[in-house]
Parts: sequence; structure tokens; C-alpha cells
Amino acid sequence: MQGNVIDSWEERLRLTLDHFRNENMADFRKNSEAYRRLVKEEEEAYAKLDTLNLTEEQREIIEEAFEAQSAAEAEYATESYFCGIADCIRFLKYIEGPRGE
Repeated sequence: MQGNVIDSWEERLRLTLDHFRNENMADFRKNSEAYRRLVKEEEEAYAKLDTLNLTEEQREIIEEAFEAQSAAEAEYATESYFCGIADCIRFLKYIEGPRGE
């Protein structure tokens, strides 16, 4: 995107859907039993880390690795969401065929 100009329909889609995605994910986090189970497992794994008597430097290194992994997974999930919707739009355009015929 350059200045206030949106360069493509994909960028417009991304901007428009960001709000909806955030609302949907809030509902998912609140209502998904599978998600809550995974969060509990994550918390238990962190509790196990606390029993290892790691140095502050070791804890920071592990935390950096977890944060990098989490950020990569979040970016992948976000991009997958947008790509899936963009693919649906492309598919609908494809099956619609050329206009005016």
C-alpha cells in the first residue's frame, strides 16, 4: 500500500476482513473446547519449565524461541485465513465466467 492508496483487491479484502477475523477469533477463544484444552496444556508445559531451575539467561533464550515460534504460527494462520477467502473469491469469479456473455 502506498500512502492512502490501496493497490489491490487483496489489500482491500485484508483491511476489510481484519475486523471480522478479530471478532470471530474472540468467539472462538471463548467457545472452543479444543482451544481451551490446548491452552491448559500450554500452561502445564510452562509450569514444568518452572521446575527446571533454569538460569535467567536460559529462561530468556527459551522465551525468545517460544515467542518466535508463536509469532510465525500466528502469521501463518492469519495469512492462511486471508488466502482461503481470496481463493474463494477467485473461485467464484472463475465459475461465474466472463461477464456479458
